[in-house]
Amino acid sequence: MDHSSRVEAEKLVQRMRGAFQNPDDMRAIQLEIKVATHFVLRGHSIQWPEMEGTGTFDLLVEGLGTKGLEVECKSISEDKGRKIHRREALEFHRLIETKLQPLNRNLQAGLAIVLTVPGRLPIQYKQKQELAKYITDSVLAARSMVLEDGSDIRISSFDLTTLGVIWAEGSPVISREAIDKITATKNRECLILGNKKGAIIFVLQSRQDDTLLQSVFDTISESAKSQVSKTRPALFLVDLQGIEAQSLMSIAQQDDDPKQPPTALRVAASNFLSKLNREHVVGVGFLSNSSLKPELHGVVKSSGTAYVFPKKESGFWHEDFSGLFS
Repeated sequence: MDHSSRVEAEKLVQRMRGAFQNPDDMRAIQLEIKVATHFVLRGHSIQWPEMEGTGTFDLLVEGLGTKGLEVECKSISEDKGRKIHRREALEFHRLIETKLQPLNRNLQAGLAIVLTVPGRLPIQYKQKQELAKYITDSVLAARSMVLEDGSDIRISSFDLTTLGVIWAEGSPVISREAIDKITATKNRECLILGNKKGAIIFVLQSRQDDTLLQSVFDTISESAKSQVSKTRPALFLVDLQGIEAQSLMSIAQQDDDPKQPPTALRVAASNFLSKLNREHVVGVGFLSNSSLKPELHGVVKSSGTAYVFPKKESGFWHEDFSGLFS
């Protein structure tokens, strides 16, 4: 603000006011400031085209390549593309937990429950209670059932050893892969109750759920077409809310291992970059959650993981774009 005109400074003030009222807007501006700080610390100057009225993308990093580098930032929540958002799932988990907890006390094996609703969860609390009762009845009867509204309750047993539980300082650690395999679902909201002798896994999903990756690449595909100028090289940076640094690192490590198949992220990124109308796109990168690290004199720094897919065969490519996050 100190280096901006009065009009530009006022635009920033208004945007910050809006961000305090809307969590999505706050995450978006946090991401832009984080990315801008990253490039400034590497010795580059930044322009803010949207605030300066010179473009519709987020940042122009000067001093990279021959014309600079356009950067468009996208903050993607973990609810993107899902009919059932995390807060809704947690509220229903609390409701179903009170029903399942008494059944769990004497459990001597593994029990998996998968609830698939046609679209979204019911809005009315009374309807949610009725749905929770149907789930309890299904468990007590030890059989799956389909409800009148099309909701499907699937009950199955599993070998407790397949959970792969690791006890670390008294707290169990269970892999996402184990849950997906046991329940025949993919990265859905789940509740786990149990002890060393028995466990209940409850998974909640919608029949209409899109995949997160599809929603992510639909978003940046539209941005590549309409937001960047196409006269300069463009880089897209996606902040994946809910993805920790180590998780993103493990994805990159799998892609780096020729003995393992490419991850879904790598396949989707390759498909995105290979489109004929995206010659101006020189890369797409994914950023993990940031962790804060207090240092001396009250300074707090943040750090995370970046996994960047470059497109070196682009006619807009310049060697300055190599290792931007190394």
